[in-house]
Amino acid sequence: MINLFAAAQWSVVTKQFILGIIATVAIGFAYGSAPAKSVAAGALCIALPSAYFAWVSQRTLLGPRILAQGVVKMLSSGALMALFLGFERVEIGWFLLGIAAGQGAYVWVLAAGSKEHTGR
Repeated sequence: MINLFAAAQWSVVTKQFILGIIATVAIGFAYGSAPAKSVAAGALCIALPSAYFAWVSQRTLLGPRILAQGVVKMLSSGALMALFLGFERVEIGWFLLGIAAGQGAYVWVLAAGSKEHTGR
């Protein structure tokens, strides 16, 4: 059970980085380096805390610990967003696109998981 849970977490993280890189490169080619930097910052705000959560979660299945790690993940994402918005020059719209790209990985994993378990 722990291996299945850990694999699912790392699957999300991998897809978050893939979507973040694809979005960053596409925006970089289409609109330049400043928007691409903002997209990358948004994607990192989601992917880095998710990577930490996956790394820590692969060692336990205790509900209270997983809940606490989820809270740390959420707060870490918020702190990274505040740091990028406060100390780094990011363009808000592109930054939000990066966040959406990172969150899109959850939909990707859910869609792939349903196909994987239904035998399609």
